[in-house]
Amino acid sequence: MLRRSDGHEPLVAAAIALLRSASVEVPHQGQRDSSVTFLFHPSWEVNLSRVRPRSGDREAGQINRMYVDVSGVPGPDNIVAEIDGKYRSFTKHHLREWVAFRREYDRLDFGRPRPVIVSVGDWSQPVNGLQARLAIENWRDPIVGVYLELRNVKDLLNTMTVPIDAERIDLELQDDNGNKVPIAGLPRSGPVVELKDFQLPFESSLRVNLSVTTVGIPDVNAMIALRSHSWLLKDGHPATYRLQAAFRAEKPERFSHALWHGELLVPPVKVQPAPRDPVADEIVSRNYSIIRRNRDSLLKLLGVWFESEKDVHFKAGAKPDEIEVTAHESRHRYITEVISFQQNGLSPPG
Repeated sequence: MLRRSDGHEPLVAAAIALLRSASVEVPHQGQRDSSVTFLFHPSWEVNLSRVRPRSGDREAGQINRMYVDVSGVPGPDNIVAEIDGKYRSFTKHHLREWVAFRREYDRLDFGRPRPVIVSVGDWSQPVNGLQARLAIENWRDPIVGVYLELRNVKDLLNTMTVPIDAERIDLELQDDNGNKVPIAGLPRSGPVVELKDFQLPFESSLRVNLSVTTVGIPDVNAMIALRSHSWLLKDGHPATYRLQAAFRAEKPERFSHALWHGELLVPPVKVQPAPRDPVADEIVSRNYSIIRRNRDSLLKLLGVWFESEKDVHFKAGAKPDEIEVTAHESRHRYITEVISFQQNGLSPPG
């Protein structure tokens, strides 16, 4: 979710420039699973024009609502944009507008810290050979990801079947004084995966994401949104919370060692909203390991690719299989992707 208070106007401008580049309308094919999704609703009217490939006629339009789905950030994949109900596809590879768009996205994403501090709870005591724990991670800002992890520790070689669904899991959020936090009751808007019976081989574990997306998200530090309800974590509220869960399954009429039953009391996991103050985007230098014989050609290619960015500099490193890159720290994310795409067997940046 992008908010005006986060200073995303340059990102909107970069997205509009991206949309003004060559595009092809594509049919909508149902639910898209994209790595990054943006909703732009500019407060100003934007005129959009493009040239029809066959006739050469210029087609004019206006952007009132715009979704941008980025499918697979690295590499030569596609951007699918919905503009007033029509879908268009954009090629990212060798598209200068895409470079500008990623620059603004990375800058914004780097400068705005994630909603919570990542934490993992303790494993529960085993019940009939099954353990459970909770984990808290950053998911879709400001929505917090809540994960339930199950582990088979039963001393049997056959697979354990765990009958799990949302109705069998009870979750409760408490503040640091032990008081229950009231639910927000916001409606969910994203897809909800129906949980089925899980197969757990001996000495194996399974991690399940219990979070969903919602509509009507207010300006809050963080939100815990689950299938049944959600909680809002606002500024000025307790600094830490505890999320705990209980997981149960009735004993089947026909007993089986392979079908789990019982009640697990999952230890609480710490939920601590992270400070939301912007992070300084300092210029740093990093060395990248490359294939030695390709260094000169890679330096030339990178110079062309980033020639419009005056704060990005490339030069040969101290070793024959290294290049040194100086840029804002947020920019190194995309530079790593570009070099990785051009190089086989690239090591992580040093």
